[in-house]
Amino acid sequence: YKIADGVETIDALGGSININLCGSFDGNGVIFKNLSGNLFKNVYGEPGQNCAGTAVVKNFDVEFVNSTGGVVHFNKAANFTMEDVNVTGYIENVGNIGSFMDFGGSTNQKEYNVTIKDCHSDATVVSTANPAAGFIGHHYASNDSTYTVIGSSFTGELYSSTNRFYVFCSNWMNYKIMFNGVETDNNSFHYDAAKSHTLTTTQGDMPAKYDVFTANKAANYDHAQVQLIIGPNGNGTTVFGGNYTGVYITETPVDNGDGTLSTEAIKNFDLYCNAAGVAQTGVSADGKAFHIVNSSYNQEIGKADVRLIQYDAAGNIINITSWTLID
Repeated sequence: YKIADGVETIDALGGSININLCGSFDGNGVIFKNLSGNLFKNVYGEPGQNCAGTAVVKNFDVEFVNSTGGVVHFNKAANFTMEDVNVTGYIENVGNIGSFMDFGGSTNQKEYNVTIKDCHSDATVVSTANPAAGFIGHHYASNDSTYTVIGSSFTGELYSSTNRFYVFCSNWMNYKIMFNGVETDNNSFHYDAAKSHTLTTTQGDMPAKYDVFTANKAANYDHAQVQLIIGPNGNGTTVFGGNYTGVYITETPVDNGDGTLSTEAIKNFDLYCNAAGVAQTGVSADGKAFHIVNSSYNQEIGKADVRLIQYDAAGNIINITSWTLID
């Protein structure tokens, strides 16, 4: 696939839908503006090869605005190359996000060969519940995989509530990375401290069972969002190892008029995964339980919490209040 000659800009203002890509994409120098999510959801190899094939994504710029992820969400091609891609703007999620890719692979039981060549990011990457990284959120690949970076860089800002900041990948990797001609490993590849920022996080008072969550408004408060974040455990096949957190409910808190904010839809639920007789993910009829239904998970939940994120008028995070439900 290739963008036609003469198309200089594609503006996503007003909304966009990320798509799956089979094969390769040449942006032909186009600039994607006002993108608020991934450009590609899943990238596969060429048609007929799918996860065993080769994919190349190249030659375009992306300007993110309050995006929930990087250029590619999941790479599912065995051989993947990103080339001549430039990224700017703001990306925020609970974790497993990067400027270029959220996940470098799609299972840690498979070998992937990933190359990032002549790419640059000056984006701001904000991870509200996990470590932060410039290039890739989570490698999600076997230890035999190969990651090669050629002539590429990240010069943006990293924010995290965990005080852990990496240039390449936010998840621990026990294999080598060839980074601009230097063989290294991720654990020794910390980002510039001057551009690494720890988000202020406070532990909230746990409400009574089935009640809403309440937090004090921070100084310079302008707006906020609340997230129910759950990490189901994998069943050892489709998802291996588990604990990959996802946001299951997002809402705007209620301003109580007394200096506090409260949730409305998110409560101190009982949490279940793949419970017998439950057909779909969501809140139970009696409002007391939240169910996750997914064939990729067993019946355990590895961790879960609620996070109320407060912003100032400029959109900067000024406080995160967290409640641990399962740890």
